[in-house]
Amino acid sequence: KRTAPLVAAHNGKTRHKAEAEANGLFGMLRADLDNAKGQTPESIADALREQGLCSFIIYSTLSHQPDAPRYRVFVELAEPVPFTMWADLQFALAELLGSDPCVGRPAQFMILPTVIKSTAEHYQHMIAEGAALSPSAPFWLNAAALAEQYQAATAKVSQRFKQAAPK
Repeated sequence: KRTAPLVAAHNGKTRHKAEAEANGLFGMLRADLDNAKGQTPESIADALREQGLCSFIIYSTLSHQPDAPRYRVFVELAEPVPFTMWADLQFALAELLGSDPCVGRPAQFMILPTVIKSTAEHYQHMIAEGAALSPSAPFWLNAAALAEQYQAATAKVSQRFKQAAPK
């Protein structure tokens, strides 16, 4: 793992959160499926395709075992986006696939597909080369709507706390 190549969702040159959020443009979404019992690359791909996500990579990790499956997923964006839009899309993908929330950290790097002698027997992958996720796609529009609903609900709760606070 220490020598495996890494990839970030953004084009920044550092692993600093503030730098990624302020200046990074994000070109992919990702999922970290460490507890993928009952899932396969095919079932994950089906879930992605049902949402109109057609350009992706699914691969098993170095820790993947048949009785304890672990996968990573990368979904291509048609165009790089700033952090705020990426965060909404990333949250929606993580919810869809039941991903570890670490994928929402903008500066999080992930190990690229890697096969070593001890894992080669169980390695799995799938590549889908369809259309990249674009702003007109239903998944994108739904993610933006979900983010608006969440922000409105958060603002409402915040307002209630302010009204209930002792003066």
